[in-house]
Amino acid sequence: RGARDQRAKAKVAAAATAERTGVSFAQGLRMFALYKLLIASALFSFTLIGILVHFVPVLTDAGAMPLKAAGIASLIGIFSIIGRLSTGVLLDRLPGHLVGAGAFLVPIVACVLLLLDGANPLSQGIAAAAIGLTVGSEVDVIAYLVAKHFGLRNFGALYGVLQMALASGTAFGPLAAGTVFDHYGSYAPFLQMTIVLMAVSAIALASLGRPPAIAAGAEPAPLPH
Repeated sequence: RGARDQRAKAKVAAAATAERTGVSFAQGLRMFALYKLLIASALFSFTLIGILVHFVPVLTDAGAMPLKAAGIASLIGIFSIIGRLSTGVLLDRLPGHLVGAGAFLVPIVACVLLLLDGANPLSQGIAAAAIGLTVGSEVDVIAYLVAKHFGLRNFGALYGVLQMALASGTAFGPLAAGTVFDHYGSYAPFLQMTIVLMAVSAIALASLGRPPAIAAGAEPAPLPH
């Protein structure tokens, strides 16, 4: 009986190992896809978290009363839930890199509305909804793309690299937004910068293309020299 148990455990372990195919950590660091994801992650968190933290001041700067601005800002939380659910549905049906690129383009609409018609409550509400949709989708998209492009063999380590980029952007984005306001007396320059950086993020994700076939021990395409 003991021998049978050992054989059964060995089979389970072998099956689990077979399912965790993918590149090694060193191979992942040599893949250009990782650096595209790093760019997208860092720029997203830097700009969107900066706006998210300062969203009520952004609206009051545009002329909204503080209480009304806080009410509009609550839409971000509601639409982040919708964004998370809808992103999951879309990832099941469409290429992940295109879903991610589309999600990262949505905040551009919010920034344009705040820049051109920021005093309009309708524009403020649409901007809050757009930001919420993207905030709700970002982590899901990045995690999905890491699994698809690198496999599960070293998913934790490679996703941790991207988490460093997300954390760095989260730390410095709100600081940058506040510094811009202190220097210019307006959030408009930060919103303009967000439009450019989110477009770069979307291009980085769109250029990933479809994920390669990941096989255990497969050698990925190296970085271009």
